[in-house]
Amino acid sequence: MKKYTLLIISILLVFTIGFTGCSTEVSTDEFGEEECFLDSFIDEELLENLRRATYYGAKIREHFISTLGTAYPSFFGGEYINNHGYLVVNIVGPSYVQTTAAIMINDLFGEGHGVILQAANFSYYELQDAQDLIFRTVFDNRDNDTIKHIRNNFNGSDIMYNLNAIIVYLRELNDDEIYLFRKYVFDSPMLIFQERNAIRVLEIDS
Repeated sequence: MKKYTLLIISILLVFTIGFTGCSTEVSTDEFGEEECFLDSFIDEELLENLRRATYYGAKIREHFISTLGTAYPSFFGGEYINNHGYLVVNIVGPSYVQTTAAIMINDLFGEGHGVILQAANFSYYELQDAQDLIFRTVFDNRDNDTIKHIRNNFNGSDIMYNLNAIIVYLRELNDDEIYLFRKYVFDSPMLIFQERNAIRVLEIDS
């Protein structure tokens, strides 16, 4: 999900620049990158926050790799960008882990960086492994009648880092269907069930 979050932000920036264009005035920002001034109706503060959030996310993962040998250590619960454009990093573990993570972020970016640390229950890898297990169980067990029933009612699942959870979409949502899913597919407090009868497809006029 993290990769998709960054992709969405990149698309947002591309479309914003594409629709508004840049003025002839170009400057170099504090990261050594050229930036243009967008038309006044664009929320420049939000765009700046989005750009910083993307940069901070990449730098944090680089730091993890250089110091810990992995981009996603066990205390990392994923990340997302909130409605104000700030990077939120989920941290799994007791208070001393939270404190250590806060010190690391301050050492990387200094005070006033805007990165938000949020306590979480499940790590990035726990969420990813659970998502993989769900799809393997639902789609690989072709001869099991109960799994066939669950598969017919299953309408996808998404890792939601802002909730530190996996949303499971069911066409018919009731206690019996949730019970079957938890018993035969996967059972965890990380699961949130929602009803979704169909996946909306964007239609583009030719």
